Amino acid sequence: MHALGEHLAVDEARPGQEAHRGPVSTSCVGFGVERWLHALADHFGGDWAPAQEAVEKAGTSPA
Repeated sequence: MHALGEHLAVDEARPGQEAHRGPVSTSCVGFGVERWLHALADHFGGDWAPAQEAVEKAGTSPA
């Protein structure tokens, strides 16, 4: 998908491949870090110490 490149009219020129020129694309994976932070803040009432402990505990727990 080249929506960003097309919308902003930004194209890429690859050295030696000028015939393949086209709109740039992004590599956003969409994890939604802001959403995770908001959910943690909401769940722990804005107290980041227990939120951090929960994240660290989850990172060491077996899957």
